Order: sequence, then structure tokens, then C-alpha cells
Amino acid sequence: MSIFDFTLLFTGPDAQTDERLDALFEAGCDDATFGSRENIQFADFSREAETMAEAIATAVETLERTVEGVQVFRIEPEELVSPAVIGARTSRSDQSITYLYAGVRGPGDFPSPAAWVDARKKLWRWSEVVSWFRVKKGIEFDVTGSVEAIALFNSILDIRLHAKRLQNDKERRVLKEFVEKDTELHNLLTV
Repeated sequence: MSIFDFTLLFTGPDAQTDERLDALFEAGCDDATFGSRENIQFADFSREAETMAEAIATAVETLERTVEGVQVFRIEPEELVSPAVIGARTSRSDQSITYLYAGVRGPGDFPSPAAWVDARKKLWRWSEVVSWFRVKKGIEFDVTGSVEAIALFNSILDIRLHAKRLQNDKERRVLKEFVEKDTELHNLLTV
């Protein structure tokens, strides 16, 4: 067993009332600290489990089951990161990261951006950055658990959020069929 640190961001009723905190403690969230920032509730966990995926799954299930109306929508540490966040997580300057992704320094082949906020602001997948540092520079980072598990959980939470918002039944049907036909996805998640 290992200890995994992560944060759940969630919406719904205030989980910080004495009654709800007591219920969460009794339900098994005695390894979490609850709070809020900018009107977003969070739970910081240090959970003992065999894998990061198990730690996250049990935390999400317990939180959502214990406080009616709570819905987890994000898990941190965030997968999409800016050069400044990459610098902070790798103990490098923003300029150093800029040189790496521009190919000015380092072994090259830095991962391509995963998203552009606008023409100037780019975001990378943290899991790809960690892999690049490990393979290209031989540097390991103390990442709590599996960055891939967090990324996959966040993808699933995004699907759940957007599926609830999708009103067009035809689009919903097409998307459902697309997922059902995606044998690669099915095979990847089948043990």
C-alpha cells in the first residue's frame, strides 16, 4: 500500500457543515481536508491504496454517495499545464521551459502542445512532459501516483459533465454508438 495525494474539486451543497463533515469522516473521508477557493469546494486527500486509480475512485464514490447533490468535476494535480506550471513542477524557470519546447536547448522532441488558449498561450499534457523528462533527460519527478490515472479520470469526469448537458437526443445517440463501437477504447480498459 502507498499514500497518494490528490485534490477533488466538486460542486453541490456545502460539504463543510458540521453534520456533513461528521458524515464524511464516518464514511471514510477521515484522510481528507475540506475547503473552498473562489467558490469552488475541494477535498485534499492523502489516501492509502494499492494504486492511484483505487485511491481516486474510492474518494469520489464516498464523497458523492455521502453528500447528496455533490458532483466531483476535476482532480488535481491538473493534467493540462502552462510553461510556468511545468517550470514550477520541475524546479526550472519559465525561460528554461520555453527554450526546451522551442528546441533551443535540450535534446529536442519536446512534446507538442495539447491545446492553445489563444494564439500565444499554449498548454501541455503533464503526463507527456513527465515522460519526456524521463526518456530524454533521465530525470524522474516525484509525482504522486499515476499522472495517467489522473488524466483518464479527468477525461471521464468531462464526459459525464458534458453528457448531462447535451440536450439533442440524436447527438446523444450518435455519441453513444461511437463509444460502443470504439473497440480500442474497450480493449484498453478491459483487464
